[in-house]
Amino acid sequence: MITTFADTLDLSLVHFIAALYGALTAVYVMQLWTMKGITVDGDCTATFHMRRISLLMISLSMLWSLYYSTTKGWHAWPPDVLCIIAVDILLTASIVIGLRREANERRKRRNHKLLKA
Repeated sequence: MITTFADTLDLSLVHFIAALYGALTAVYVMQLWTMKGITVDGDCTATFHMRRISLLMISLSMLWSLYYSTTKGWHAWPPDVLCIIAVDILLTASIVIGLRREANERRKRRNHKLLKA
């Protein structure tokens, strides 16, 4: 039932938007991790670089998927689109965590300065 419904949909535009968004957010999350906006307790150099490499691979694979679909006229499979959207949600959650942590740190510094004065 789900397969027959999914076969009738043209998900090319959804695939394009989700893959482009995912590629850009992967690069932004990589930047947040590099600038220590997102940290993991017990992080070592190896795991830090492994995460950066995996984000680079996510970004490149999404861009490759876009390139392949536009040059070959390929229509994205519904499970692929769903997987891309899931990765987009995961990356967006990482961005929100990083931005909230940064805002909390700014608020703590501001309150600390007010208490000292």
